[in-house]
This record gives sequence, C-alpha cells and structure tokens, in this order.
Amino acid sequence: MSADSVPSARKPFDYQVLHVTPAQRCRICARKTHVVIVDTAFVGIEPVCPLHGYAQSSNTDESTEELQMRYESVKRYALWMHADMGRIVLVSPVTDLGSIPGYELEPLTDFQEVAFFVTHEDENGVRQDMHVVWSELDHQFYLYRDGALVEKRAIEQVA
Repeated sequence: MSADSVPSARKPFDYQVLHVTPAQRCRICARKTHVVIVDTAFVGIEPVCPLHGYAQSSNTDESTEELQMRYESVKRYALWMHADMGRIVLVSPVTDLGSIPGYELEPLTDFQEVAFFVTHEDENGVRQDMHVVWSELDHQFYLYRDGALVEKRAIEQVA
C-alpha cells in the first residue's frame, strides 16, 4: 500500500448468508436446508430453513449488502409459503405493525417484531399482496394475507 492510498471505508459484514451442499438440518426444526447464516456474534454457522431464516444485522447502520440479504430472507420465506412457485416482486419494510390487517400487536417486550409488505406473483402473472412478520421472540416468520394469519403453506399440486 502506498502512502497515498486510503483504506476502504466499507465496514465488514456483521453476518453473511451462504448456500451450502449437502443440505444441513435447520438449527430450530428438522427441515433440511442449503442456507446457512454466518454471524460474527456466534461461533460457527447456523443452518436455517425458510421459516426460521431471517438474516438480521445487529448494527443500526446496515450496509446495502446486509439490507439485500435481509430482504432475500423475507423473499425466501414468502416464496416457500407459496410452494416455491412464482416469484416475489416486491419487499418493502412496514413501520406501523398495527396497520397490518389481522395482526395483533404484542404487549411491550424486550423482543421486537419487524414486518414487510410483500407482493407475490404466480406463474400466470396474478399478483397478491401480503405481509410477512418476523418474530424475534418465536424466532420465525408469520404471513398475513386478506386480514388473516396464513398457518399452512401452499402445497404444489401434482397433475
């Protein structure tokens, strides 16, 4: 490095989302997953399925890459809830969780919940809006559509 060069101001990642082979068991449930989160707050890697895999930085100043990883984890869950069919065309943060139809605000706790407005587009181009909520307390996602909690994921129909 020359005396005139300036070190990069880019901060290191707080965490990284990686795709691995072979599939690993989710750290919370028995599902197999190819996604792991490497977090500097923990030693080692955390295999996480779509239901339990929210990539969240502990830094308040998330980098563009970290923000993208967070949105990708929301997309992965929403698409998984639709039997991995179609695509997610929009993910946008929701600041007022009380504005989500069907969602009941939790009493104040030390755990926070974050939410996203999501649009799913099926194979025929039909779009459907929904909300995805990450519960830090439960360590899982929840999907709200048409004013109700969706408790079961879509199962791909075999012709």
